[in-house]
Amino acid sequence: MRKTIDEKISHTPPLFIQRLWMGFLFSGYVVYSFFVFSKAERIKKTKGKREWQQYVRPKVRRFCQRCFVWLGMKPQIRHMERLPDTGAYLLIANHQSFFDVSLVLGFLSPNAFLMAKKEFSKLPFFGRAVSQVGYFIDRKDPKQAIASLRKAIEHLKEGTPFALFPEGTRSVDGKMGPFQKNSLKLAYIAKVPIIPVVIEGTQYVMPKGSFFALRAQVKAEVLEAVHPEDHPDEEQLSRFLHSEMQAKKKEMENEKSNH
Repeated sequence: MRKTIDEKISHTPPLFIQRLWMGFLFSGYVVYSFFVFSKAERIKKTKGKREWQQYVRPKVRRFCQRCFVWLGMKPQIRHMERLPDTGAYLLIANHQSFFDVSLVLGFLSPNAFLMAKKEFSKLPFFGRAVSQVGYFIDRKDPKQAIASLRKAIEHLKEGTPFALFPEGTRSVDGKMGPFQKNSLKLAYIAKVPIIPVVIEGTQYVMPKGSFFALRAQVKAEVLEAVHPEDHPDEEQLSRFLHSEMQAKKKEMENEKSNH
């Protein structure tokens, strides 16, 4: 019988032991992932996309959850009921750390496909994992970027959730950056609702430029769904969503400082 996340983090070792242990486990996962994803590719070629996803999804989800468990963390997520149980939607979130990806695929929307920038593909395990459940976009290669967007639209029209970080890159100081132009176009074309998620705390776990993970309090809040057709154009929609998410992030930061 598998232990719950609460049971796994009930006894947390000292920080230096956590780092050694996590490094050991992560190294093992890198080796393990070679065999897992090689098998996944064979399944994709011989049995099709359905069986391929059924095989790889649980493994990616467990790894993403364990990234938190290994550091003795359990993210606090509010209003999960706002995420639809079925059907397509575009999940957008602010971006502060590699752990944002683990939060999305491990806890928020494990069945979603993910859009990530090309640089992410170079990371051990993470890059290979995302290649199985998402796409990389190269902003310097317009043809490749368009091809990735078409695949994303195809998934949304098939009824599969999709997730992306509209800022396009991780924040250095924890503050939300501007949304990339056309980052919300998917929702207009596929005619799906947008589910905004605000993440707070991952910037302290593994900030941009850091190779070491630290334990921190991580929170996320799912905001009310936004329907693109209720806004005249993408520019206005982008401003509205950015304002709503920024206000919520500030509120979450104030909650932390008051405790």
